[in-house]
Amino acid sequence: MPKRVVIYGMNYAPEFAGVGRYTGEIGSHLAALGHKVCVVTTPPHYPGWVARPGHSAARWTKETLHGAKVYRCPLYVPARPSGKKRILHLASFALSSLPVALWQALVFRPQVVMIEATVPETPIRRQDGCRDLLTGMGWRHAWFDGLNDWYLAPNFEPPNGAFDAPPNIFDHYVTRRTVEAAKSIIMVPSFFRTRPDSNGPNHRTPVVAGTVPVMTP
Repeated sequence: MPKRVVIYGMNYAPEFAGVGRYTGEIGSHLAALGHKVCVVTTPPHYPGWVARPGHSAARWTKETLHGAKVYRCPLYVPARPSGKKRILHLASFALSSLPVALWQALVFRPQVVMIEATVPETPIRRQDGCRDLLTGMGWRHAWFDGLNDWYLAPNFEPPNGAFDAPPNIFDHYVTRRTVEAAKSIIMVPSFFRTRPDSNGPNHRTPVVAGTVPVMTP
């Protein structure tokens, strides 16, 4: 049965880097599975820090992108980001998107909400009060995928196993350096392991207990 999903965050497709690409692929994948996806976001502006051609940072717009309904909210986009300008950047989206997010909560009545939960370009979690607000309304925090928090509506039970697998493609990743190093490893019998024998307390006998990895030159 199709589910109603709201994605709420500053970055979304067609941004090709960072959170926007990751979140956009999630939205398009869920829509392709037949779920009803609503996105509350901004005009694409990262990593160039300017609204892309065909989009405006000064007004609200609505479009359908890869099967998802996307509501884009105005925001302040600094040409040269700094600490104070980034705060204004975040605050402008919070203010412009709040009415849209509340409207979708009342009309669309989502069963799953995904909220961007980290400060852009960092792993630092936002202190925006969203979690306290939603859990105070009965929503259940399902997981944190490294970038986003996922919440389930009261009285909604997801399919078995829906939140069991690691949600982030970077979970348990292996670096290229590790892969290259693995190619230079050989396995040899562990003859160097010993044990005490009957010839005295100071005499030890070699024992083959398996294999040990040895790096080749």
